[in-house]
Amino acid sequence: MSGGPDHHPESDPGGASQPHGGAARVGPRLRLARLARGFSQQQLAGMAGVSRQAVSAVEAGLSDPSLRVALALSRALGMTAEELFGPAAPEPGAARHRRQGRACSLLTLITAVDCPT
Repeated sequence: MSGGPDHHPESDPGGASQPHGGAARVGPRLRLARLARGFSQQQLAGMAGVSRQAVSAVEAGLSDPSLRVALALSRALGMTAEELFGPAAPEPGAARHRRQGRACSLLTLITAVDCPT
């Protein structure tokens, strides 16, 4: 880790910490969310109050954002931190299938009739 034994990533001007394995997964989501809203890295950085280099490092998968930076980026993009940085989204249709399964379980419980499969 650069900066010696007293180095604290949360005090970095950009606020990005060393990667912990999730950076490669988070970067593309941040980039897609930024581009979908038509923002440059510089614009997003300004709105979030972080450096452009911090945005670039997270997008490139070189670092995980600190909690402060993650919250600031997600707010600037109009998202929750969980939406932007949480577990990968399930396959399309998986949520619908889970909802149908829960509804079917409730129906079975109430009526004692099995749902069609």
